[in-house]
Amino acid sequence: MPLPLAHTAASVAVYLVVRDETIAGLSRKRELFVFCVVVLLGIAADFDFLPGILAGDPNRFHHGASHSLIMLFGVAGACYLAARRCYAAVNQLRLFLLFALTALSHPLLDMLSVDTSVPYGVPLFWPFDEAYYVSPISVFSDVTRSGTSIRSFLWSLLNEHNVRAVVGEALFAGTLLSVILGYKYHLGPLRTTICWLSSVVCGILLYAFHLAYLQDAWK
Repeated sequence: MPLPLAHTAASVAVYLVVRDETIAGLSRKRELFVFCVVVLLGIAADFDFLPGILAGDPNRFHHGASHSLIMLFGVAGACYLAARRCYAAVNQLRLFLLFALTALSHPLLDMLSVDTSVPYGVPLFWPFDEAYYVSPISVFSDVTRSGTSIRSFLWSLLNEHNVRAVVGEALFAGTLLSVILGYKYHLGPLRTTICWLSSVVCGILLYAFHLAYLQDAWK
């Protein structure tokens, strides 16, 4: 599974893509609130670690029902219903799609991650289908973790393997966000050129990272 870095980058990417057509023109405070909701929706599925930590087994509920489409769309719908009265002036369908697409980004990124523990992947169509789905192509490294308490669980994340995972996710974030900023936003010739150059450099480094660390992960 990717770390929150990649999930946050994907959430910000969705926000940047649909912002102008959805919430542009709102006050900064209202727009900031939507942005925070979007970021939380992008990582919300991984809150399933919390009951496992309380039960002494952090992985007990991870990659379970919280990663299914029906649960994620339900959470996105709840956020939309809570926000729609305060955002009556914006396009309601676009506001819901903003929340729904952000929530959907989480299992899609998880499917693109190396998964070395059973069950492999995410239960996209739970409860109608108990199968787990994972992509044959990996973009993100797996994350090693252990521990039976919040403290030991957090300490277990601090290792060389996970540092490499952070590097890979940072390159992914740089590539994705640079492309969106360079293509969609009018930042001026110099800044646009910098964005495109950054996307190329990050993309090449991400590909090199994939070759160096991920191509043999499933063997």
